[in-house]
Amino acid sequence: MKKILLSAFAFFLMAGLFAQTGDVTFNVSVKGDTTFNPKTDTMYITGDFAGWHEPGVDTLMMAPNTDSTRYTLTVHGVSNGLIQYKYFYGPSWNDGEWDGDPNRRALIDGNTALKDKFGDTPVLVVFKVRTDSIADSIRTNKISVFLAGDFGIGKAWAMPGSLAPLKCTPNKDTTAFTLNLWLYKGANIQYKNFLVFDSTASWDNGEWDGGDNRKDSITGPDTLNTVWGDMGFTGIRTINAVQPNFNLYPNPVHNVLYIDNLENANRIEIFNITGQRVRVIREVTGKKVTIQTGDLNSGFYVVSAFGDNGIVKSMKFIKR
Repeated sequence: MKKILLSAFAFFLMAGLFAQTGDVTFNVSVKGDTTFNPKTDTMYITGDFAGWHEPGVDTLMMAPNTDSTRYTLTVHGVSNGLIQYKYFYGPSWNDGEWDGDPNRRALIDGNTALKDKFGDTPVLVVFKVRTDSIADSIRTNKISVFLAGDFGIGKAWAMPGSLAPLKCTPNKDTTAFTLNLWLYKGANIQYKNFLVFDSTASWDNGEWDGGDNRKDSITGPDTLNTVWGDMGFTGIRTINAVQPNFNLYPNPVHNVLYIDNLENANRIEIFNITGQRVRVIREVTGKKVTIQTGDLNSGFYVVSAFGDNGIVKSMKFIKR
């Protein structure tokens, strides 16, 4: 029976090699923990990456360091994304760090090293971002909101759009987005919100450019409320200082659309009612832009102006 389980586990890992995978090194410290006795106990790990095999029936036994205060195991071919796992101090489901949920969670993106403390239970942290200033553009276009950052649970600063577990869920009117993450008390996190267009991963279209990241310390279960582009609690910048602005006319339009009074914009895009992009002006250098619209079908369109920091302003027009 044991050989069958080992073969199944090996097949699981080989199958993962055909997807985007990495080597995950699990490190867990038992220093100061009274539950684990290095003289009598053996450290195991299991999780969804191993089919949740019962501890002790496969090869996921961890090796101690010289003074048995830290245990390590590298697992090959773990698929990118969010994994769940837990440590056990014996070959039984009864020997876990704690009973039941929550499981530990980690973000994997290629080779990843995890550093855990035995018995350190994760807590739920809810990230909420208000997007009122760019809601029209998000509703009209194929845009998603992702988080990127260092959350202390695996891969730090994965490219926005590359890890599906960091995609935020919109509310009904797309004016707010939410993401739930299980993090650890004492973690000092940094992060930022990003827009992702057409499911294409990119560092473009963040709330702002540069390294002025959002920062917080995790002290327990929490909800972190933010406003897109607003980092006013640190005095670094505010949304009103950098938001694009423009006027458009005539509306309705026949053959030529004029966009003027452009401020804080470096790119203009036009989308039809289905969200398809029909025009792109990538370098906006002046205060006025002229766009030929004679070949557009009749109907509703949206003009979106994009600023250096990713903030968007959108306006609608009708093509006759």
